[in-house]
Amino acid sequence: MKRIFNILYFIVASIPFCSTAQPDSVLNIYAAQYQEERIFIHFDKTAYLPGETIWFKAYFMQGVEASNISKNFYVEFADASGNVVQYFTAPIVLSSAKGMYKVPDNFKENTLYIRAYTSWMLNFDSAFLYKKSIPIIQPSAKPSKFVQPVTTLQLFPEGGYLVNDVKSKVAFKATNSFGYPISFKGALYNKLGKLVDSVKPTHNGMGFFYLTPQKGETYTLKWTDEWLTKQSTILPAAKEDGLVVHLSQADQKLFINLNRPTTSKDNFKLVRIVATMHKNLVYRSNVRLTNNVSFTGEIPITNLPAGVLQVTIFDMNWMPFAERICFIKNQDHELLADARVFKPNLTAKAKNTLEINIPDEISANLSVAITDAESNTVSKDNIISTLFLTSDLKGYVHHPSAYFINDLDSTNNNLDLVMLTNGWRRIKWDDVAANKLPEIKYPRDSSFLSIAGKLFGAKTSQIQDVGDINLIIRSKDSSTKILSVPLKNDGSFVAKNNTFFDTVTVYYQFNKKKDLVNAVAVNFNNLLLLPNIQIAIDTYFKNATGIDTSGWFRKKQLWQNQQNLDKLLQTTTLEGVTVKAKKRNAADELENKYASGMFRGGDGYQFDFVNDLTAQSSMDIFTYLAGRVAGLLINNTGAQTTATWRGSPTSLFLNETPVDASVLRDIQVADIAYVKVIRPPFIGASGGGAGGAIAVYTRRGADTKSVSGKGLDNKKLAGYTLIKEFYAPNYETNPDLKYDKDIRTTLYWNPFVLSDKKNRTIQITFFNNDISKKLRVDIQGMNEEGKLVSFQQLIQ
Repeated sequence: MKRIFNILYFIVASIPFCSTAQPDSVLNIYAAQYQEERIFIHFDKTAYLPGETIWFKAYFMQGVEASNISKNFYVEFADASGNVVQYFTAPIVLSSAKGMYKVPDNFKENTLYIRAYTSWMLNFDSAFLYKKSIPIIQPSAKPSKFVQPVTTLQLFPEGGYLVNDVKSKVAFKATNSFGYPISFKGALYNKLGKLVDSVKPTHNGMGFFYLTPQKGETYTLKWTDEWLTKQSTILPAAKEDGLVVHLSQADQKLFINLNRPTTSKDNFKLVRIVATMHKNLVYRSNVRLTNNVSFTGEIPITNLPAGVLQVTIFDMNWMPFAERICFIKNQDHELLADARVFKPNLTAKAKNTLEINIPDEISANLSVAITDAESNTVSKDNIISTLFLTSDLKGYVHHPSAYFINDLDSTNNNLDLVMLTNGWRRIKWDDVAANKLPEIKYPRDSSFLSIAGKLFGAKTSQIQDVGDINLIIRSKDSSTKILSVPLKNDGSFVAKNNTFFDTVTVYYQFNKKKDLVNAVAVNFNNLLLLPNIQIAIDTYFKNATGIDTSGWFRKKQLWQNQQNLDKLLQTTTLEGVTVKAKKRNAADELENKYASGMFRGGDGYQFDFVNDLTAQSSMDIFTYLAGRVAGLLINNTGAQTTATWRGSPTSLFLNETPVDASVLRDIQVADIAYVKVIRPPFIGASGGGAGGAIAVYTRRGADTKSVSGKGLDNKKLAGYTLIKEFYAPNYETNPDLKYDKDIRTTLYWNPFVLSDKKNRTIQITFFNNDISKKLRVDIQGMNEEGKLVSFQQLIQ
C-alpha cells in the first residue's frame, strides 16, 4: 500500500508550481511520522444484561496498513455521568488486543459508554478516539414514556459555502436529539416568500437540492418533521466571491468541477487542487481560470486504496478556501473469507463444526463469535465500515455497514450523502502552511509493560557504587522471575517489554552495598498511562451506536430463567447424589503451580519433568522436545540451537523470562519441573509470538526448595488487566454436564483465530445450548497487509 502512495506522489510531484510555499515537504513528514491510528472493536454481542461478560477484540490500523505503532491498549468503561467504572489495559500483538469486562450485577443504567485509545492517539484530535455506547438491558425496567424528540436540520453547501450567481449543490441532514435520522417534508423560499424548490430526504434523513443564490437574497427552508412539528432553517449567506466545488464519481473515475463568478478577484483565477488520503499527497494540479469561469477535470483514483479522500482547493497564495471529501470504494481492501456450518444441528447441546476458508496466503488474524440469533441482533457496524469510514468522520453515521453490502449506484450515492454531511479534518492547513508539525506529548509507545523506578535519598556517589538492582517479581500464584537492572546516575532504572497481569510483588536488593536499602526509598512504576476517574460523555459518544430493541424480550426471559436457576441451586439440597469430578492430572497440577498470566491456560502441550523419569535421560530440553510437538521444528545438531514453528522463530522463556537458546540448552534436565509448549500466536512474546513459545520452569517449592525473595524489601506493582479465558462446555469430554441447564447466549468466542499460507482452512467445534434454534456467526479480522475480513451468517 505504501508503494501505491509513493507512485502517485511521484506523478503529482512532477507538476510545476509557481509558488515556493508548497505543502509537499510538510505533508510528506505528516504521512511518514504522524500517521494516526484507528481502532475497531469486535464485541461478541450488541447488547448485554447486568452480570454478563462483554468479550471483545480490538484491531489497529495506521493509514492503509495494520498498525505497528503502539504496544499498549487502553479502554475506559463509564456510566452516563462519565464516571469510569473500569479501566482496562492490554498488550497489543499482531496489531490487535483481546479483552473482557463483566458488567456489574448492580449496574442500573441503560447504557455503558466505552472509550478506547492508544497513547499515540492522544496527540491528535480527541474526536477520533474510539467511542461506543452499548445498551445494558435492565430486566425490571418498565417501558419509558414516549417523549417527542427535538429535531434539527443542518445544511451543507458543497465545498463549504455558497457564492452569489453560481449554482451550488446543498446537502442536508435531519436528525433527532440522539443524532438518528428522521423524515420530513419541506420547501425552500426566498425573502419574499416565493417558493424556490421543494425539499425532502432521499436516504436516512439526508438529501440535496441545487440553488443559484442571488445577491441581496436570503433563503429559508420551512419544514415539518414526522411528528408534525413545523420549523424553519435559514441557509448560510452566500459570498460575493469564491469558488464552488462539485465532485462526482462514475465508472471508477472522480470528476471535479470548479465554478467562479465572472467578477472574481485574481486570487481565484489561479487555483491549486490538492487531494490527500491518510495524510499522503495523492494528487495536485494548477488550474487557470483567467479566461474561463469554470473548469472540469478528472482526479485519477483507479490505483487508490479504499477510504476517505480529501480534496482541498487553494488560492494562488496557498490559502485554503474550499474542501470536499469523498469515499473511494475500491474493493482491494477486502479479504473475501467464506464460512459454513456442516449440517447444522440445533437440538439441545448438539455438536457443530464451523469451517472458515481464507483465500489469501498472507497470514490472517480473526475473531469469531457464535451467538443466539434471537437475542443478539446484527451489528450495524463492522471492521470495514469502521476502519475505512466512521473512524475518519466526526459525527454519527447511521448503520454504516449498509454502505458496503454492494456496489450499486444507489448505495454509492447514499454513501456520498454521508460525505457531504459529516465533518472531517485530519489536516490543519494553517499548520501546514506555517511548516508547523503536530505537538507530540505522548511518544510512540514501543514497549510493553515496564518495571521502572527510582531511588530516593541516596547521593550520586552512593548510587554509582551500588551496581545493579536485583528484582524478584512474584505473581499471586507464587510464580517468579528474576531480573538484574542497571542503575543510572540519577538512581532511575527500567526493564522494558514485560507482560504480566493483575498485581505482582516486586522484591528488591542491590548487588553491592546491600545495606543501602535501609537508607533509601525505591518507587516503582509500570509506565502505563494513569487511569482517568471521569471522562466527558459528549455528543459523539451518545451518538456512537444506534439502539435496537429487537431481541430484548428474549434476553429478559433468559435472564429471569437464570435467576430462577440460581435460586434453585442455592436452596435445594439433593440427597443420595454422587458427584463425579474429573481428577486433575499431574501436569495440570504443575500448570497451576508454575504458569501464570498469559502462560496459564490456552492452547499448548504440557510436559511433567517431576514425575516423568524418562525425561531425566535426555541430554537437554531441546533433545527431549525434538519430534514431540507437531509443527515445532528443532535444529539441535550444530553449534547453535534453533526452534521454529511454521517458519517463524519460537520464543523461549525460563521461568517466564525471555532467554536465548543457549541458556535453555545449559539447564540441567534434573532441575526442570515443568515445560509448556504454546501454539502460535503467543501474545506474551515480543513481536506477537508468531512462532509460539517454549516455557521452561525450574523446580521450586516442594519440588526442590523454597522460593527466593522472602525477607526482602518489596512493593506492589500493577500489570495488565487480568483476562479470563472464555468458557464453553464440551459435552463429549464431560457428559455429566448434559444434566445442567444451558441458556448461554454466546456459544463460542475466540479472539485469536489465525491462518497462514499452509493453514487457510480452519475448523471450529462448538456446542449448542438448550434453547437456541437460530445462531448468528460473526467473523471479523485482518491480514498482515491490512486487508479486512467481515463475515456474518444466520444459521437455522
